[in-house]
Amino acid sequence: QTGLSENVTPFWMVGGAGLPTHLSHDLDRLAALLRQNAVAVRVDAGEETPAVTAYLMRRMLSGGWTNGPQRLSAAFDPFATMAMQGGLQRRREEIVSAILDLFDEFDRSGVDGSAITADGRLWHAGGASEVQELAAALAAYVGALRLLEDHGLDLARSAARIGLSLAADADQFLTIAKFRAVRLLVGRVLESAGLAAAPAVHAETAWRMLSRQDAHTNILRTTTAALAAGLGGADSVTVLPFDSPVRLPDRLARRVARNSQTILIHEASLATVADPGAGAGAVEALTSRLAEEAWDRFRMIEAEGGLLAALRAGTLQRAVAAMRERRLHRVVTRALPLTGVTTFPGVTAAATDIRPIAAPAIAPLRAETVEPLVVTRLAEPFEALRDRADQLAAMGRRPTVFLAILGRSAESTALASAVRQLFASGGFAAVVSPALASAEAAGAGFDRSGAAAACVCPTPQIDEPEIAAVASTLRAKGATQIGLAGRGGTALFAFDYVIERDTNVVELLGNILERIAARTTESPRTQ
Repeated sequence: QTGLSENVTPFWMVGGAGLPTHLSHDLDRLAALLRQNAVAVRVDAGEETPAVTAYLMRRMLSGGWTNGPQRLSAAFDPFATMAMQGGLQRRREEIVSAILDLFDEFDRSGVDGSAITADGRLWHAGGASEVQELAAALAAYVGALRLLEDHGLDLARSAARIGLSLAADADQFLTIAKFRAVRLLVGRVLESAGLAAAPAVHAETAWRMLSRQDAHTNILRTTTAALAAGLGGADSVTVLPFDSPVRLPDRLARRVARNSQTILIHEASLATVADPGAGAGAVEALTSRLAEEAWDRFRMIEAEGGLLAALRAGTLQRAVAAMRERRLHRVVTRALPLTGVTTFPGVTAAATDIRPIAAPAIAPLRAETVEPLVVTRLAEPFEALRDRADQLAAMGRRPTVFLAILGRSAESTALASAVRQLFASGGFAAVVSPALASAEAAGAGFDRSGAAAACVCPTPQIDEPEIAAVASTLRAKGATQIGLAGRGGTALFAFDYVIERDTNVVELLGNILERIAARTTESPRTQ
């Protein structure tokens, strides 16, 4: 159930890497390998995809096609690619000509597959909601139908050559509903056009959900996403290796990505039931809601003149950008938790060998340009904090905060754990005091901790004078930043920060790191 996209050119516009498409001898070797292996093949090479797919098809046929592949698909959406790159490297006429040539190649060869794809993955990576992703993919599908009709191709035969791709996220039920909804949406379009086709739907685990810190947690995310895509009716799935945000995926990561699907299919029997969500009230309701909202959004795109007109106007990109910012705000305020990043982060976990992948060189955009999408993984703001904290740690000692716990242990444990995780998400070590009996005890604990900053964590029973006394003692002991967690502040002491439910954690921890970094050059006491 997986293609070979990681071996050809996987999602290179978002950070993957693959074979350089200009090396024909590498493609010849790949064609020879594929002639002997009955596997599904997806070619994902940006604007080069139609040409590379046609070349591979010709080379496999010329050498005697024995076992397969079972399916050959060109994972290219000119609309989404245009939005991702901020324009096109080639003139639109050249790209259309290459797509039409690939359609002819498919017709001559009789090979099963897709010559063009309506791709929601790129919109999802750029921050789109599930509704926006579905609407953009549906608009691209309609755009592909119009392209074929305008150039005289028989839609009854060619509609089946248009594939669909969506991102599979770790939100299991939302992903199941999304993949079910896309079939309803495309079915409605085909019915209105008087066409009968069953487009292949491909899933790729979402790029934006992956994290660089605690990268092995990505295995849980991608497995959940692959499970949900399969239950939602995806015909094929590509699982991104868990270390994709960190480096060029190694052998272990590629093996885990492949085997996770094998286990789901053969041991969990994922493929034995058609549409497991059918009849489940929650799944059916969520599917219907996504389909209805996506259809309304699709009609808005059509009212602008179609997807190309919306791209040129920039309305869709701006709507996606606004959604991306709203989601990132939920992340930095911890309203949207990220396991291993904002919840249960491990400061002392072994560092992953980070070997950044060089971004592929993109030729100048010599055709028209549009407002580009901005690809952002949700964990990136916190990863930037961790990088700064690691730099300070390399200079001597990791940034440390002293948590002054006021109140009985049974009542303060939950608050202490939450505040410790908050600081750990930014790369801070936290020294949690026992329940403190006095301000003097707090000062002594701070001295022993060697911390640079402090945070007072009182239970509701602690009165304001006691909180102020502890904070004043910590200030006298040299704490560079003193904060308060668990309540909204006090008039008896001017705290440097207060941790509340909607606090922007990235901004807060960034400010503390700046103060610690400045003090590092002034005092040997702290980091």
